Amino acid sequence: MKNPYLVEFDLLPKKYKRQGFCLQDNFEKKQSKKYLEKRDKMTNKYSFSVPTLEAVNTIQHYTKEVFDFGAGTGYWAYLLEQVNIKVRCLDIKKPIISWHNIQFDISPQKNEALMIGWPKRYSKDVFYFLKSYEGNIVIYVGEFMRGCGEAEFFNFLFQMYELQEIVHLPQWGNRSDMLYILTR
Repeated sequence: MKNPYLVEFDLLPKKYKRQGFCLQDNFEKKQSKKYLEKRDKMTNKYSFSVPTLEAVNTIQHYTKEVFDFGAGTGYWAYLLEQVNIKVRCLDIKKPIISWHNIQFDISPQKNEALMIGWPKRYSKDVFYFLKSYEGNIVIYVGEFMRGCGEAEFFNFLFQMYELQEIVHLPQWGNRSDMLYILTR
């Protein structure tokens, strides 16, 4: 699988990546302008979370069709289609850099797994979207109850779905991104 984001991420200085399991207070405020510019450039070019082959293979184990809600650049879809997973992407705006066709007025089908990556904080949209989803598989990529999403979203997600698997992802600085697979 071609994954230029992971290749580029692996070449970064060690200080740009999270070390161990402890989160550091004010990590991002303490970082250099160079770190923040590099992180922003790469996350805008690819995605916020750094995908791995293990993450893609885990998704492939659970589904052959994905509806990516809030797809951003479509980078995850680009990787998933390399392993023959059919992906449809939805976002509210056209990205500057696009790895996949992003649509603006589609809804998930019942047979598609719903993928949600880094939902905006303080926005109820993703919660309402999840609530209306009729399928059985949710793929969540991001931090749990920290940095993204709303408590209401996470409460609903873990009340209505059963956690099947967690995959740890490479980490930017003070992030704790993971891939969660949940089913009902």
